Amino acid sequence: MNKEELIQLREKLEKENRQYIPFGLHSTLTGGVIGEYLNKRFRLADIRAKKEADQSVNAITNNFEALITHLAKKQAAYDEIDLIMLFSVFVEDNGSIDVKSDRLKKDTRILDDFVVLHLYGYDVKYAEKIIDVPVQDIKGYNSAYNGFVINFSDFVQKLNNQGFSLSGINNFQDLKSRVINEKSTECPIIFSFLKKNNKTL
Repeated sequence: MNKEELIQLREKLEKENRQYIPFGLHSTLTGGVIGEYLNKRFRLADIRAKKEADQSVNAITNNFEALITHLAKKQAAYDEIDLIMLFSVFVEDNGSIDVKSDRLKKDTRILDDFVVLHLYGYDVKYAEKIIDVPVQDIKGYNSAYNGFVINFSDFVQKLNNQGFSLSGINNFQDLKSRVINEKSTECPIIFSFLKKNNKTL
């Protein structure tokens, strides 16, 4: 190897050996992310190995199916279902989180496009009012508390292919900006059944 190739090798190995932890505003409010990702560190190879966009999209569409089936059996009137998700980005674990304030330090390195997705809950609405639909009554609903590691761009594309879209976050840069600016990473998929708009917003 020549000098330039050795420099590239060093950079590649350093990148692969960095350790990352999931972080989002909701994680700080609960003292850590939900499920198996709580207080764990991951190398890039670990994150790539856990990536599962298809399973996360299937969980979302299956949850809509479970909710719609349950509401039909109950003969409930509704015109919108909002499936609410939370995201955590992966930040480099090198003291990047200020433990006292639960905030990211300035210039923290954030891993591009890989996130942890949590299916947080749902709102069922009729005429803009939320209807109480207890989760324990819904057969087949998956709370997915453990979360899914996803490539954000791939996930958004797969959602779009199913006819759905996120509301309020258009791309990874939007999500990253929310985390950096200490804003909530909560984001719904809004499924409206109103005749004027029978697609997601």
